[in-house]
Amino acid sequence: SALGYSPLNQTRVNEAYKHILHMFGHSQENQKLDVGNSVAVRTGFNPLQAFLTDLKQFYSGEVFNVNFA
Repeated sequence: SALGYSPLNQTRVNEAYKHILHMFGHSQENQKLDVGNSVAVRTGFNPLQAFLTDLKQFYSGEVFNVNFA
């Protein structure tokens, strides 16, 4: 991966981030956490389905296309 994690460590990072988002979202009644996670990709580029699935599942993120020209 780009961050230099082995596959096992990447799994732990993903699960930890998902847990943190869940905990922040349910920690106090008077608190609200809004997170905007997204990835801009070049128009015409198709990321791997596994990447898209992980982005949504662990980071509540989405992909949007951009014309970088």
